[in-house]
Amino acid sequence: MSEYFAKRLRISKESYEYMQEYAQKHYIPQDNRIINNIIEDHKEMTSLENREQDFIENISDNISKEINKEIRRIRLGTNNTDRNKNKE
Repeated sequence: MSEYFAKRLRISKESYEYMQEYAQKHYIPQDNRIINNIIEDHKEMTSLENREQDFIENISDNISKEINKEIRRIRLGTNNTDRNKNKE
């Protein structure tokens, strides 16, 4: 069971209007539930952004490794060609 704390807040008119729009969109009748839902949505978005960032970094690392492998192969091939030309 969650603990609840009573706290009196001052918010801007824009924030209050956003809360009211959010409440109407999600059919939430009470201000405390509106704020809790907005916070939960924010947590989920932040978590999703972190997972997306990890995914992007993983893909980037894998692409970088593959490119480095190909460059290494090209470099070795070029070096072998140069050595063979020098022997002639």
